[in-house]
Amino acid sequence: MFRTRLNEAIKQPPNFADHYRVAYWGCGSMCGAGAVIDLRTGDVYPPPLGGKGKGWERWISCTALFQGTGDKFRVSSRLFVTRCGSNFDKSGKNWPDVFYFLWEGNGFRELLHVRSKIEQ
Repeated sequence: MFRTRLNEAIKQPPNFADHYRVAYWGCGSMCGAGAVIDLRTGDVYPPPLGGKGKGWERWISCTALFQGTGDKFRVSSRLFVTRCGSNFDKSGKNWPDVFYFLWEGNGFRELLHVRSKIEQ
């Protein structure tokens, strides 16, 4: 699955946790998918909110890509922060939940989930 995207990503430099590459691709109109690739071994892992189900569902990173969503990570850190969700206020602004994960070499451990407090 997603062989072309993974082959393209493995040719790029690391962008996460020293020797990993985070890669993304679409999975629908407001859905994002991706993977974490170990550039030393070629092993591929699901994104922090992924890993559920079999097949393409395993690679879903966020099922609600709206304003304010996205990921933050660095090549010099194992911390992965993702903003995901659809929590719209009366004006139509999205206030996604924020998740903090720590990469542990073969998967993510959730450190904190901050639920959205919609500002009215």
